[in-house]
Amino acid sequence: MPEERVCSGKVVSVRPDRREVRVDPVPGMEDRVQTDGWVWFRAVTGREWKCKVIGVRRTGQGVVITVSPGTPKDTIAQLRGAEALAPASPEGELEPLYTLDDLRGLTVARGDGTIAGHVTDLYDGKAHAMAAVETPDGAERIIPLIPQVVESVDLEAGVITVGDLTPYSLSDED
Repeated sequence: MPEERVCSGKVVSVRPDRREVRVDPVPGMEDRVQTDGWVWFRAVTGREWKCKVIGVRRTGQGVVITVSPGTPKDTIAQLRGAEALAPASPEGELEPLYTLDDLRGLTVARGDGTIAGHVTDLYDGKAHAMAAVETPDGAERIIPLIPQVVESVDLEAGVITVGDLTPYSLSDED
């Protein structure tokens, strides 16, 4: 049985080139515009999209949600006027979202717990955000902040858990 969702806001503008969607929240739903790393949108036609959220920032004009590169730019362009949806029950929310600035200084660890480094800088690129990571041996690697790499972010513990970085990271030697 599909999860029941309610309207948490209306999409008032989109920036497909930056994968950004600006949502004007429904009064009382400001904190529920996005949930557990995912946001659903329902177009006027009734069609729904589920998008991975990689960043959120609140502005005086609503909430700007940055969705993952896995969401085609054509889809983002179709979201103007759509409803942003949230689970009808708040206990469906699993983890808070974060902004890029929240990641600065966090420890980067592999799934087995070994330390891959610490985030020293962040870059908001056109396709996706990236993090500069100083490795334990003092080298710097640039990793993309994409779902294929970032497995989880635990702000309380100060840890970003990543999968295999080899296919995605760059260093001075590359």
